[in-house]
Amino acid sequence: MPQFKKERFLKVTSLENTQGEQLPTEDESKQGSVSSQSGEGSLASFEKDDKPVGEMEQKFDDLLRVVKEETLQLSEFLIEEKRLVQELCILLKLTLRQLNASFHLSPKMISLPEKVNHVILNEEGHLILIDEKGGVDSKALEDYSPEIILNVLWVVLPELSEIIVGYRKRISFRVNVFEKISREFRNLNKMFSRTREEQVIEGSETTAEDEETPKDGVRKSLLSKK
Repeated sequence: MPQFKKERFLKVTSLENTQGEQLPTEDESKQGSVSSQSGEGSLASFEKDDKPVGEMEQKFDDLLRVVKEETLQLSEFLIEEKRLVQELCILLKLTLRQLNASFHLSPKMISLPEKVNHVILNEEGHLILIDEKGGVDSKALEDYSPEIILNVLWVVLPELSEIIVGYRKRISFRVNVFEKISREFRNLNKMFSRTREEQVIEGSETTAEDEETPKDGVRKSLLSKK
């Protein structure tokens, strides 16, 4: 076989073998390169995100520690608030009894339901609610929420202070009157005491004179006999 025919035959054979093997298309080549790059990128991102995850965990720990501390303080404050509310309501009831005072309150000022038309805080420390139909509901002030109790005190305290001022003035007037009367009685008793002392002194002098008179008479009679 001539030389140029052998070369041609080899070229054709190699070309057919190449066509028989399916070469990857352009899209497949791109996908392969992208997948390899994404795999490398995910590994790199995982290594890079490792540090932010640690920081987030630390932040969560800090937040949880704050929540724990605040929860403990909140629990203590709730217990203390309950104790103070009970004590305050008892003292308020005693004060209202002593002053014989009651108060008419506005439902809007203490955030009660709109159906309530009249609110009365009586001298027993009970909150009396009168609705639009005339129904009456009475309950101790300490049985209401702390918000309602605070609103009631916010309304009551100004009027209560005026009542206390008036009560103090009445007591002050009585004290002044009693003091004046006592002073006059003391002066009167002093006068009576002086009078009694003078009478005692005069009585003692009279007795002494009476005792001396018989002695003088006896002496005179003896002298006359001589």
